[in-house]
Amino acid sequence: MPLLEIQNLTVEFKTRSGAFRAVDKVSMAVDTREVLAIVGESGSGKSVSMLAVMGLLPWTAKVTADRMAFDGRDLLNITPADRRKITGKDMAMIFQEPMSSLNHCFTVGFQLMEAIKTHVDMDKPQRKKRAIERDELIRADVVHGAHACQNGRACGIADNNCWLDVQCTEQFCDTV
Repeated sequence: MPLLEIQNLTVEFKTRSGAFRAVDKVSMAVDTREVLAIVGESGSGKSVSMLAVMGLLPWTAKVTADRMAFDGRDLLNITPADRRKITGKDMAMIFQEPMSSLNHCFTVGFQLMEAIKTHVDMDKPQRKKRAIERDELIRADVVHGAHACQNGRACGIADNNCWLDVQCTEQFCDTV
């Protein structure tokens, strides 16, 4: 059984002039430890497809598929509470703009601790220790040039998000 299975995914957005189809019958199957690169022109539906899988599209989106499952769980009929349990923990998305992944009104440490609090059962001192460990790991990556962008630390946080904030599934972390 594939880790991620999508059959005939279609995403439409309600507009004043009718429905706009952004994704039309996309299918894929990704096995454990397999890496899939989705490439295409700007506006071709790459991000919209994955946002649909993550359940992160606005209310104006209509998502349909013959099948959309992650690790055997039906993503089309999952409850919002059950989706929150897996989104960010078992499956995550690395967004195209790392700077938009962070809220500039809060410290990096606070944001790391909030993510840990959401997905891992730890008390506040344990969360703080984990956040400091992850922050130090990112700083080491940046010093060694692993992340090249204007704000290397923010890039590192965004790019390494799966192992910063949660104990994620082995197959996802191994691909990052």
